[in-house]
Amino acid sequence: MSETCRHCGNPVSREVAGEAGENGFCCSGCEYVYRLIRGQNLDRFYDLRDRKVDPVGAYVFRPRDNRWLKGLGDHAEEESKGRAVLTLRVQGISCVGCVWLIEKLVLDHEGMRVARVNASAGTVRLEWIPDQVDLEEIAGELQRFGYLLGPPGGPVRSESSRLTLRLGLCAAFAMNAMLFTLPVYLGMQPDFWFAWLFSALAFAFATLAIVVGGSYFFQRSLAGIRRGVIHIDLPISLGLVIAYLASCYGWILGRHDFIYFDFVATFSFLMLVGRWTQQVAVERNRSRLLDANIGLPRVEMVVGLKEGNVGSVAVDRLKSGDIYRIEPGQAVPVCSQLRVGDASFGLDWISGESEAQVGRNGQIISAGAINLSPGAVELEAIETWEESLLSRLLAGDGNPDREDPMLERIIRWYLLAVLAVAAIGAAGWFLATGQGLTALQVAISVLVVSCPCALGVSLPLADEMAASRMRRLGVYVQTDHLWSRLRRVVTIVFDKTGTLTLESPALKNRNDLEGLGSVDLAVLWAMVRDSRHPVSSCLREALLAGGWADDPGSDQGALSEEVGHGLEWVQGGETWRLGRPDWAIKGPVSPDPSDPVQ
Repeated sequence: MSETCRHCGNPVSREVAGEAGENGFCCSGCEYVYRLIRGQNLDRFYDLRDRKVDPVGAYVFRPRDNRWLKGLGDHAEEESKGRAVLTLRVQGISCVGCVWLIEKLVLDHEGMRVARVNASAGTVRLEWIPDQVDLEEIAGELQRFGYLLGPPGGPVRSESSRLTLRLGLCAAFAMNAMLFTLPVYLGMQPDFWFAWLFSALAFAFATLAIVVGGSYFFQRSLAGIRRGVIHIDLPISLGLVIAYLASCYGWILGRHDFIYFDFVATFSFLMLVGRWTQQVAVERNRSRLLDANIGLPRVEMVVGLKEGNVGSVAVDRLKSGDIYRIEPGQAVPVCSQLRVGDASFGLDWISGESEAQVGRNGQIISAGAINLSPGAVELEAIETWEESLLSRLLAGDGNPDREDPMLERIIRWYLLAVLAVAAIGAAGWFLATGQGLTALQVAISVLVVSCPCALGVSLPLADEMAASRMRRLGVYVQTDHLWSRLRRVVTIVFDKTGTLTLESPALKNRNDLEGLGSVDLAVLWAMVRDSRHPVSSCLREALLAGGWADDPGSDQGALSEEVGHGLEWVQGGETWRLGRPDWAIKGPVSPDPSDPVQ
């Protein structure tokens, strides 16, 4: 029996988790949050946790810019009448324990009066006394426990919320259709006084179910046909139409063996349940990218914009020739030229290379590079936002209903096979018995029973769940139709020496940190606490997970960076260095102009 994580309950892989696995955790993030919960006497979280939750991962260790909260908070306080009110999205809610923990952490802040979490919507409603609450501080604390705050959603309703109304109505129609069909199964004769009324009501509720529920699939199928695509909803639509028309035919002619009104209503409801489940999973998985979901990134303009404006602007307004600044941790939005001084950049989420790259004055920096320097960097745009790599990556697959050749081929052959079997069955029955109506019933039964409804729900849902799993493993799937093309891959070629690297470096000898004195640990924490460099990130992760990151004496020094070489901390006449061994031992060296940025 495999060991499970002490925090999230997921299986522990010691090969993947490293030293955290030796301590009974699936990742260092879970170990860190577990220590926080135990250390702050919040153990009730584990009593309320009713199932496995998602692993915390490494994002609890990454610095996150929450300055966007100040504008929202200020606006809420300006509009307040004694209490400011703001609803924010929350990423990371998995169980009742999460709801309790978030509300407990938020309400512990002085001035906060209400914190109400809506787990199904993934939101938290905050009410506080103006000028007494720091929302950025609350966001930082929640992140340390594995929860990310995001801005409230826009006024446009999600697809799943629109489906919810259809689903509720279809459920009512299906239950009523079954209710008025039940007497037939219990032996009610056609000449019973109320038989005609029950039959008419079953017809009415089945018709309403078709109008409310079936129309969702009909519209999508017709849209696919107009584009020359066999949509995944086409088999579902055919099943509903055939069953409904056959039932109307049997009801009008008094052929009760042709009536499927209860099936039509129930089938519409169940198909909507499947599609609603799929859509909720899609929206939940995509909402995990809250950092990229705060809206278009903003940068500080220095020179540019024909109106001569200077200030914070959205990157979609950047034009070639504009000069702008990005803060530490921000991404370069468009391919740009570095203007002033040198800087460190990370391309790990684009190229997979965890080693930071050094940018020299005048070099071209690709879109998506992360500013790892401790200060702001000034650049000149050489392309627009629409032309940038980052824009294309964030846009993802703009046409989720586009043609999927493999799926279309499966549906086409399946439908041809079903139609052929139905025709052969009807023809065979007619030739054998000469009963035309019974032969028609055979054809209808084959078409209804063989409708590939599960295919219409399971394949899109499986695609999205696979993409979600890949994201958790660090692989970003830009298009949902990747899987249909993977079967054509014959050979995978790795560049360089064929060595595969992780997105972020991992510290192999974390126990060696225990050998450092308290002063050295405090200085090390001060040096890596706000640094975005990959090496600093893995050291910060180890310090936090080991509980070595809270010495208040570590803030009384001066930190500087030698770009491409390391960090230097000076305090009380002593100097600490963290970086390349030759630089740390021998002192400052001149920059290497041949060190490129790709």
